[in-house]
Amino acid sequence: RKFLLFGFFVSVIALAAAGVLVFSRRLPPEVPVFYSNPWGKDQLAPPYFLALPILLSFGFLVLNIFLSRKIFFDSSFLKNLLGIATGLLLFLSGITVLRIIILIT
Repeated sequence: RKFLLFGFFVSVIALAAAGVLVFSRRLPPEVPVFYSNPWGKDQLAPPYFLALPILLSFGFLVLNIFLSRKIFFDSSFLKNLLGIATGLLLFLSGITVLRIIILIT
């Protein structure tokens, strides 16, 4: 079950990365990436910034794997918590990138 969920989350990330690569030529010169900034020019960035959420979520995946193996090796609760948090982060960052691509193409 865990491998199935992990595979699903990784496939969403792979789909988002493929979307960035496939639609990179059709994307406008600036895309909305930074939604926490005020509306307007502050939210826009070059299209290659769409890879930022994907790269950050993979960075957290590597960090959480390291933490679960080296620090929390005896606590199954914390291992499960890190796994769920990482899966949710992968899923949401993939969905965010896909939604941005769908919004502007």
